[in-house]
Amino acid sequence: MHTPRFLRTAASVLSFCALAFAAAHAADEIVLTNADGTQLIGSDLTVGSGETLVLQPVDDSGVADIDGYLAIDANSALVFDLSDYEDALQAGGSIDLLQFSGVNFDTTTLNWTVIGLDGSGLVLTPVWTSDTLVGTISAIPEPAVSAGLLALLALAWVSRAARARD
Repeated sequence: MHTPRFLRTAASVLSFCALAFAAAHAADEIVLTNADGTQLIGSDLTVGSGETLVLQPVDDSGVADIDGYLAIDANSALVFDLSDYEDALQAGGSIDLLQFSGVNFDTTTLNWTVIGLDGSGLVLTPVWTSDTLVGTISAIPEPAVSAGLLALLALAWVSRAARARD
């Protein structure tokens, strides 16, 4: 099991495997946050089997800039922790999370979770480009809206059936 180690220079530059570790998270989690500015990782970042990469943004400045490739093992997970996010989250918005040279894994099969949006009516979806991971924010439709649409469709169907009989 890999235990992340805490190492930060005056310029907030992190070297390989020198990642910020928050005590509130488990020992098999790598936690990246921009609480003190965007973190710079001077080489590839690899998240091994059974480990979790936690991205914990506090604002829109981006969590980490990786000067290399991001590789996440198929048995690993990605967590977006928005618990301490200070900027207003709005539907249609986005959060820049990571910049990197490229990825060494299939982004479509990645196991990911979002923490900190409970009760907000919003959902975060990761969008991968060739060198950026962006979290897009969208609204969850209210159940009342869905029920209203179904009622409207039922009314239209009844009206059409009545006209067809006449």
